[in-house]
Amino acid sequence: MKLQSKVRPQEKIPILILTGFLGSGKTTLLNYLLKNYQDQKIAVLMNELGDLDIDSQLLVQVDQSLIQLSNGCICCSINGSLVSSIQELLEREETIDLLVIEASGVADPLPIILTILGTDLRDRCQLETILTLIDAENFLNALEESEVAQKQIVYGDLLMINKTDLVEEEQVLMIESKIRQLKREPRILKCQNSVIPLSLLFNPHLAGDRFESLMEELQINHHHEHHSHSELNDGFQAVTYERTAPFRIRDFQLWIDQQMPRQVYRAKGWLWLKESYQRYLFQLSGTRITMEDDTWPGEQKTQLVFIGRNLDPNIIHQQLDQILIREPLNL
Repeated sequence: MKLQSKVRPQEKIPILILTGFLGSGKTTLLNYLLKNYQDQKIAVLMNELGDLDIDSQLLVQVDQSLIQLSNGCICCSINGSLVSSIQELLEREETIDLLVIEASGVADPLPIILTILGTDLRDRCQLETILTLIDAENFLNALEESEVAQKQIVYGDLLMINKTDLVEEEQVLMIESKIRQLKREPRILKCQNSVIPLSLLFNPHLAGDRFESLMEELQINHHHEHHSHSELNDGFQAVTYERTAPFRIRDFQLWIDQQMPRQVYRAKGWLWLKESYQRYLFQLSGTRITMEDDTWPGEQKTQLVFIGRNLDPNIIHQQLDQILIREPLNL
């Protein structure tokens, strides 16, 4: 399945904003989009929590068109660097057929929307769809714990309930009911493994009166004051861990089960394990853990990011350092 180019007034670049709470499947969806969009040029702008660009390492076909947005105050950094990043893309010679902006899993999408609509970018870009991914397995907990999860629903044009194969139909119906409590006449679809009908991503009519109402809402409710990074991310923070030494599988599993802070909601990264020559993509979302093997592209190292509330980086670093294997390896 391939997307077809469309003629747009004044050669405007279509923009897709991809949002969704931690672990909802945004990077998987980006990979799906890139694999099915090979005939044309796609640019990706990402805003990751933490110092390690784990998500960008997971993308296929990423080249010079990938720009990593800076960390820091979401409202200030995105409203500053997002504009300059898009302007840089517009100045390039090659044609861009689609620009995807992936928001952090704990980011309110409204500042991104209003940055595009409230600046000169509006004359050169067409905001077509705000796609919100929903983790069917963990969404109800996320909704209770995070105001951001609610905002991602409210401002989404297309709401995709993902990972429906992991839950019973009753759970999906409960999610749909919660969504309808937050949003009038929501457009809800269900999917697995972030596979969606790509034709749904282009909806030029959405750029009209609906977004004008968002501008009015900004003037009423959104005051651009400088807050800390954690405050603007609904209290979430990221702890990064990078070492050039491996773990034993059993030791790392015990740490996850017994010592990892319960406030960790999401974790991801690359694991170097003593028992294998492969590297492993480790992902934790709520109570679900997955690991996928891969080959090392270069130097072997462990790179992890833990996202949660009230995390103590020193304790996490100390505990993980205690189970690292520092003696010479005899594989």
